Amino acid sequence: MQDIVSQARRNGMISTGIDLFLAAVLAVFKVIGLASGGMFLIVSGIFIALICFSVIYRLRALRKISMLSGIKAAALYRNCVIVCICVIAITSIFLSIPLSISHKHLAMILCILIAFTGAIYIAVAWFCINFALARVSGVGIFETYVWICVILFPLNALYHLIFPITLTITSIVHLLAWSKIEKISVKV
Repeated sequence: MQDIVSQARRNGMISTGIDLFLAAVLAVFKVIGLASGGMFLIVSGIFIALICFSVIYRLRALRKISMLSGIKAAALYRNCVIVCICVIAITSIFLSIPLSISHKHLAMILCILIAFTGAIYIAVAWFCINFALARVSGVGIFETYVWICVILFPLNALYHLIFPITLTITSIVHLLAWSKIEKISVKV
């Protein structure tokens, strides 16, 4: 069992380490203004690949923890990934269809509603996952991470330039939480 916990901790740390790297790179790009041109397409491809690796490693970690503890973290996370992919696909399709101006506005409103609904689902699921991780691992930093997200992410709406800083801070806290996992409460 301890080997599975170690594997879960390592996979979680790899995933959040990738997230931290991406947040730091995003912050640097924001500072030096490297967010346009041909380089942007290359960097975007690399970012998408790294995000996919992060998702895979996080899912592996959550599966191991779910297997030991009986929590539904892996299923919730998988559903979040599916919702995210569906929202991106649906909005991309709606926005790429040639429509009249009035229908384009309707499509835009529909896309905003779909994206908002998806974001709410993902946020609630993410909070549930991290509170469950705190409960079964005994690592309260997962709860701290959730409250930091609750405080910092709304600030991004007020001042969008702090988004890379917010991602960096939350990634550091999440990495710290994953690194503290020593045991998992086993299901009975």
